[in-house]
Amino acid sequence: MPGVAAAPVQPDRRRHWFGSLAFAPLGLLVAGSVATAVGTARALAGCAAPIVPAGAAALLSPQVRGLRADDVRTAERAGASR
Repeated sequence: MPGVAAAPVQPDRRRHWFGSLAFAPLGLLVAGSVATAVGTARALAGCAAPIVPAGAAALLSPQVRGLRADDVRTAERAGASR
């Protein structure tokens, strides 16, 4: 809408975007080097190795298992009203 100022981006979000964009080429460099050294299948398995237990650990949490869609919608509404 004309005449309506956009909300400023919060500093923590700016840092997050900067980190995501700045370190992406470094991650690709490391991943490519590792895949070249050990092979693509082993590199992918090495990346999956910490992700699978971390996901399982999150699912074992009672707070996550007890989360329902209605709880999320209520929290979103509460956040929007601030």
